[in-house]
Formats: sequence, C-alpha cells, structure tokens
Amino acid sequence: MDKLYVLYSTDQNYCMHLGISLTSLLENNKKFNNIIIYIIEKDIDDKNKSILLDIVNKYNRKIKFISFNKVENRIKIDLTNSKSKSIYARLFISNLIPESVEKILYLDCDTIVDKSLYELWNLDIEDCYVAGVQDIVPNKYKDMIGMSESDKYINSGVLLINLRLWRKITIEDKFLKFIELHNGEVPHHDQGIINGVCKGKISILNMKYNVNTNCYLFTNQEVKEIYQIENYYDSEIFEYGKDNPTIIHFTPGFVSRPWVEKCRHPKQKLYFKYRALTLWKSNNLEKDKRNLKIKIISKLYFILPKKIFINIYKKIV
Repeated sequence: MDKLYVLYSTDQNYCMHLGISLTSLLENNKKFNNIIIYIIEKDIDDKNKSILLDIVNKYNRKIKFISFNKVENRIKIDLTNSKSKSIYARLFISNLIPESVEKILYLDCDTIVDKSLYELWNLDIEDCYVAGVQDIVPNKYKDMIGMSESDKYINSGVLLINLRLWRKITIEDKFLKFIELHNGEVPHHDQGIINGVCKGKISILNMKYNVNTNCYLFTNQEVKEIYQIENYYDSEIFEYGKDNPTIIHFTPGFVSRPWVEKCRHPKQKLYFKYRALTLWKSNNLEKDKRNLKIKIISKLYFILPKKIFINIYKKIV
C-alpha cells in the first residue's frame, strides 16, 4: 500500500487523547507500507514525547515533532483577543512539512479511527485545496466569513489537505490576510478561516470520515431544521455514517466526552477499547467542566420530548 502522512497538533494537556487517537489509527492501518506522523507540539515534556514515540515504534512507524515556536513565528499579527494561537497551527504547515509531501491527513486529537484510511487517502483532490466533512453551523456564521447559505461548510477536525496547491498559491499569506480582515476574531477560529479562504475549492467527504457527536443526537432532517441547512447529507448517507464510522469525532455535544464522568455518548465503548491498549488505560475520568448553560441544555435534551426540545434549541443556536 501507499505511504500515509498524518498530522496532529497538541499541547501537554491533550497528550493522552493524541496517544489514544494515534493508537486507533495505527491499529487499523497496518497494511500501509509506511506511515509518517507529524506532530505540531506546544510544550510537550520529554516523558510524553517518549510515550508517543513508543506507541509509534510499536507499529514500526515514524514520528516527527515540529515545535509550535516555528508556527508562532509565522503569525505576525495581533491575536490577543483570540482563544489561543495554537489553534491556528494547521494553517501554517505548508512550509514546515517537506516539499516531497504533497498531501497530508490532519486529525484532531479527539478523534478515533476505527477503520482503514486507504479509501480516504486515495481520493482524488488534485483540483481542491482541502477536503472535509460537511459541518452543521448556523448560516449567520457562513455570512460572517463571506459564504452563502448554499455553500457547504466543513468541519476542520478531519482534513485531507492538498499541500501541493497550498504551496503553489502561498495560502499562508491568504490565511493571514483573512485573519487580519476580521481583526483576529474569525468565527470558529481556524475552521472559519479554512472555509472562508478555501471557498469554491473544497471537496466534501462522505460523512463516515468525521462523525461528530451531534450526528448521534439528531436525525438528518432535524439537523436541517435546527440549522436551516437544505444542502446536507441525505438520510441514507447520514445513517450509514453513524452506523459505520471510519472516524468518530468526539465533539462535546449534550452527551459530553468519553473521558469525562457521566458521559452518555453511544460510542464511548469504542474510545475505551483503544484506551485499553495504552498506558492511560487506568486513568480516572475527568470532572464535567461544562458551563451551567450547556449543562442545562443537556439536561433538557434528555427530559423533554424531542420536538419541544428542538423548538427551544432553534432559538438558542
């Protein structure tokens, strides 16, 4: 099989999640001749680097760390009002990854890869800047980044990136200008930037490649109603993706995340399956740190009839 290039970005706090995601990826992609993992890291200590290295060595693969300092030096505008500079890391990879690498698969640390990535990796994206799974966001956020209601907006947690084209059009400069245009406050941060800059050159992936938590909470018709999205996955693709995910993205949602106490995510056992293969298998679950508003909405989701909840939730989003 081909050589697979994968990119993660993390800091010290998310090393466990990265290690578990990495384990799931390597467990299910043993037929690739070679897998090279790039990790943009911010302040990861030597102990955690050693653990990550051991995971990759176990599968006879390669890992390369890229210091976030190299990324930070490229961000020359004021982002003091932003959540964190580190969330912009994936935008500045085209000149940090060797030119011989013409495309790369980016994965958020809160993903689990449960099947082979061969089909995804071999998709033709020659004419596109990036490929991703359509996300569900209110149309107001599209409008804020220059997209129309009919434009398909993707989630940045799983991205197949055409590095060859990114280099050819010097996309870093376009990203920086876009951030500057929005005074460093782009809705949904890096995700909004990618959608705004790459508009018109985005390939939409099958939903199975990035099944987020909301997909397990609502039907595709409910998604369309809540977020007023007409141009979305049909019922067959939606249901197949939920039942046969290649990549699960543990976004917070109303059920919380598998590593948090009292999580009610229907796929949490899958997370623990891969965690059991790591040194973190006995770690205690984290306390639920969601704010009060989210906790109340979450409670309403489970106690109210679905139609009543949706009518309330539509007014919130």
